[in-house]
Amino acid sequence: MKADDINRIFNISESFQLPRRILEVLFSDDKNRVLDELISLGEDLDHDWFTEYFEENHANKSKMAQDFTPRAVADLLAGLLPEAKTVGDVCSGTGGLIIGYWNRHREASFICYELSERAIPLLLLNLTIRNIEGEVFRMDILTGEIFESYRLHKDLKYSELFQEPLEPPKVDIVISNPPYSLKYSGSEDESRFGEFAGMIPSNFADYGFIAFALTMSEGRCGFILPHGVLFRANKEGAIREKLIRDHKIETIIGLPEKLFLNTDTPTCVMVLGRSSDLLFVDASSECRKDRKLNVMDPDHIKKILETAEQRSNIKNFAHRADFQEIETNGFNLNIPRYVNTYTPPEPIDLNAVAADLLDIDMKLDQTSKDLAKMMGELVTDDSKDSEAIRKYINYLQKRRRKGNEPEQISFNFGLPD
Repeated sequence: MKADDINRIFNISESFQLPRRILEVLFSDDKNRVLDELISLGEDLDHDWFTEYFEENHANKSKMAQDFTPRAVADLLAGLLPEAKTVGDVCSGTGGLIIGYWNRHREASFICYELSERAIPLLLLNLTIRNIEGEVFRMDILTGEIFESYRLHKDLKYSELFQEPLEPPKVDIVISNPPYSLKYSGSEDESRFGEFAGMIPSNFADYGFIAFALTMSEGRCGFILPHGVLFRANKEGAIREKLIRDHKIETIIGLPEKLFLNTDTPTCVMVLGRSSDLLFVDASSECRKDRKLNVMDPDHIKKILETAEQRSNIKNFAHRADFQEIETNGFNLNIPRYVNTYTPPEPIDLNAVAADLLDIDMKLDQTSKDLAKMMGELVTDDSKDSEAIRKYINYLQKRRRKGNEPEQISFNFGLPD
């Protein structure tokens, strides 16, 4: 969907006006007409229309580390998690992951958390135009502060929207792509982090979002995270060890690099639930190149989902590790410790190499003979040049047999020094 079309339909001249204008429309009698006009553009409802628009005009990459989830990754995460009645997203952005799950399970209701004041209106629009039931909280997960909340009620065509005070409810599962490795300054009340209260490190807040998700859900979660959560030590190492000892991590999937528009940070998918072992999948090669980015196609997604479902060992791709193996590795979950993607080179066919070398040698020999013949046809009145030609012809005739180095021969041919 083009920015010009969006701006025209919402009757704005500058993109920065869009969030405020969306809220005005969603709470107005003009809502259905505007949403009908958006639908008339013919864009499919199976993806977030506003990702590129928001990233270009509204995303706060420096403060909030906003970089929105590619559609293929949203599809992957939705496929890794079971059908549920209520689904939470602790960092919803404009709704890409929610839409990915909604594509598979249209009757689910969604509980969305998002801090960005500029992302909230586009999130509400994405939910409303798809007639989704749920609640939206503008909330800072790391401080626990709730700024405003909205309730969406499924209607005949588009969701009804209400702004009212709400308390965060429990959900069945959580999907999320939180901002990577934010700083955390701490807070007096950390009860929202449950059993991990007091353990969230100041340098990396990634496990803070996971801890919050575990307290608000039945424990089944799917997260897109930086690789650092798999191996960083200290407080993160302690949280990771506790999760592993409690058998709460089911699957780790390494994703291809350069999937995201604004970050080169290596990423992985972590699926939490209940499992006696842990499946590692190295899917870093499951993509194709598209200009500066890598793209995961449906075949790539299908291969990963089938591997995750079967939970079997696949050479150079997947490994099912038990607790003892992980404990031996010091509770380090770095994927190369468990999945060896090294492919040894094919054995060298020495007979073929020898045949090639013999063929090259014979061609060189023939070339020397041909060159000697050509040099013999040269005619010059200069005695020094004649002597030089004779010596070179003699060298060419002997080099294949004796392997001697060329003599230092200078040619004059009447040219000035």
